[in-house]
Amino acid sequence: MKELSPKKYIETKARSLPIYKCFINKDWNRAKMVNVIVMRRHVNGNVTAGMFLIDLLCLGVKDAVYLFNEPEEKVLSFFENVLIEVDYNLAHNIVFAGHDFAMDYDIQPHPEFKTARFILEEDSDDIPLIDIPVGDKNGLPSLILPAGQEFKYRHVFDKLTAKLGKNNFNYYVGSESEDDFDEEYEDDDDEFDGEDEMSDSIDDYEMGIINPYSVQFINTKDLMDSIKNETRSINESLTIELETKLRMLRLINPEFFDRVDVEERDGYDEIDDAPFLPEKFTQEMEDEIDLFFNDYDIYSSESSIEDKEEIDFVNEAHAKLLHKYSNNPFVVGKIADAALALDLPLQEEVIATLKKLSLQYPLAKITYAFSICYLGKQDSLIDYVLKGDDIHEVFPKVETFSLAEINEFWFLKVLYALKNNNLKYAIYFYELYAETNLISLVLIKVQELFLEKLNEVFEQFEKNLI
Repeated sequence: MKELSPKKYIETKARSLPIYKCFINKDWNRAKMVNVIVMRRHVNGNVTAGMFLIDLLCLGVKDAVYLFNEPEEKVLSFFENVLIEVDYNLAHNIVFAGHDFAMDYDIQPHPEFKTARFILEEDSDDIPLIDIPVGDKNGLPSLILPAGQEFKYRHVFDKLTAKLGKNNFNYYVGSESEDDFDEEYEDDDDEFDGEDEMSDSIDDYEMGIINPYSVQFINTKDLMDSIKNETRSINESLTIELETKLRMLRLINPEFFDRVDVEERDGYDEIDDAPFLPEKFTQEMEDEIDLFFNDYDIYSSESSIEDKEEIDFVNEAHAKLLHKYSNNPFVVGKIADAALALDLPLQEEVIATLKKLSLQYPLAKITYAFSICYLGKQDSLIDYVLKGDDIHEVFPKVETFSLAEINEFWFLKVLYALKNNNLKYAIYFYELYAETNLISLVLIKVQELFLEKLNEVFEQFEKNLI
């Protein structure tokens, strides 16, 4: 059977490996900038390692990288400074002291932390608490930047100012002062809103990593570089194209974008606390589903199947999986997405199965509504799901939703808005959908529709200029 990808292995199995060694830089307590390395050992002697750059003064998890099943020497070769081996508890406390301090000011960790954090133990009471000093001597944030980095971290400066007031935190950049910073950007309202957060190079991302969440952090210049993008997969290329055009649209017509930041919208605060796996869905099932779908290139438009024998073979394989898990709404939903993406004959059967499950499971009802909307069909029984904006109002008897349910609901809202030519509504929920960092198997089809609608807006804009 096909092995799990390094990313999926780390997210699902890394914590089953024993902690092997942990390192930090010798001068960490003085420098307040800490390189933390945590290794877990495989039976073959190699290690899977998480490498974290922790700014204890302000930024928290400034960088995060993971290496999978590599020799220990390769991991250590990335560091030129003097490292010392430490107990895991100290390494853990340093990472989460920086993380939690930054999050107090809504300073988000590096995007790769979402995966790399699974190399660490869960941050719970089982880990002995060590007092790690953060901030300055008074516990206030100190935003210290090299010259030229002001624009990149403008969003952090703004958040600290909003939370603490302009003179109630420390700010240093090269030889420049806080006043210099403010004067330089006070007339910058015409610049693209949010470009300061999009600071990564596209070269920082391995093939297959770019998705609607991670693409937000890539600078616009790289997104528009056709040479850098030509080697990317089709689904990554579509994600890049869509993100680029959304940024262009924000420049020419910001009215399409909601004034409320994504982090302040209803439902956003549930993302981090929501259980990942829905009810009745086990880790064993997830592994089997991942292995199954990895055998089919359902993530790109190149996956369309022309040969009848191949269609029959793929359809039969999906049908067997459907029959095995016909009572599990998450698995059936995955199969439905695949059937839509591949245009399989199985569509009718799997949608009928979803409709039965929708009587009991919110996830099945959401996925059923998505399938009906995608195919342009009608069912008055799910109109309230299509038209509802808040998942809690649509399903008032459900107290807690899984991340899969939240993700699917927002994705449904995107599709429904596009089908009804409501671009502002589609953008609103696409921005929320991206924050879940989960990818639907039929995403590429929705992105293609999204780009069609955006192109219509740009064409109209050009006509108005003539």
